Amino acid sequence: MPPAKSSFILASQRIEPYNDIEVRIEAAITFIQLSSDNYPNLTAIARTYEIPVCRHRGRLQGGQYRHERPGTNLKLTEDQEFTVCQYLDRFDSIGTSAQ
Repeated sequence: MPPAKSSFILASQRIEPYNDIEVRIEAAITFIQLSSDNYPNLTAIARTYEIPVCRHRGRLQGGQYRHERPGTNLKLTEDQEFTVCQYLDRFDSIGTSAQ
């Protein structure tokens, strides 16, 4: 008979939805902004709110959320892509193809 699987999960192995962690990071940032301490202990606050220290520090330094960052696999900027689309639409409107 195989051994029973343990239901013990370490905190580092716990998987949580990204948004749940982001909500706690926002709460930690609000706590820091409301506190009068000029040099808060980020590690202790991250431990209290159960959030990753590096992500917490990044948000305090102005880092963006994952869904706010632009994709890394884009060849063109938004302006360049818009210009290319206008260029192709112009060819469509005069009835020719872009080659």
